[in-house]
Amino acid sequence: MKGLLFSISFPTPHSQFHLPPTPLDSPMPHFFSTISDIELSEQIVYSALASLNQHKSKGIDNISPCVLARCAVPLTVPVLHLFTVCVKQHKLPDEWRIHRITPIFKSGDRFLITNYRPVSLLCILSKVFERVIYDQIIEFVTPVISNVQFGFLQHCSTVQQLLLFLDHLRYSKFNNSQLDTLILA
Repeated sequence: MKGLLFSISFPTPHSQFHLPPTPLDSPMPHFFSTISDIELSEQIVYSALASLNQHKSKGIDNISPCVLARCAVPLTVPVLHLFTVCVKQHKLPDEWRIHRITPIFKSGDRFLITNYRPVSLLCILSKVFERVIYDQIIEFVTPVISNVQFGFLQHCSTVQQLLLFLDHLRYSKFNNSQLDTLILA
């Protein structure tokens, strides 16, 4: 089943669905015109390299995060130059777009394919670059993200989203108000 649509309605004086005002109704502020306006520094790159989890596996390029973390001081300037070129040219190296899918055993019978989960191995430097860019833009984007956005944000889990939904459901039930719900799966 591609999607599911249902509505839970309780007795209400309203005859149709009304959207409450959201913080996104106001115009979005203009923070930077292009991605090249992002400023990178040695401190930012050093922090990203030094904070790598050294126990993670090697990337597709066979460079260990342990090597990058332990050599953060001498690698900071060349990596900063590489990241700056990527930002200014709005382009990533082709090698950073190649992924290797590796099956990781979960549990059970090792001969059943359903007992494995796929893990995508990619270049560690591409992950560092992604983290640096994310850290640079998240502070600008956060004020305009809806307070009901849960996906891809820190400290916002699907469990929290479900609890919030159940709270809205309970509130609607006890206040005899309408709750319209659209669930896409």
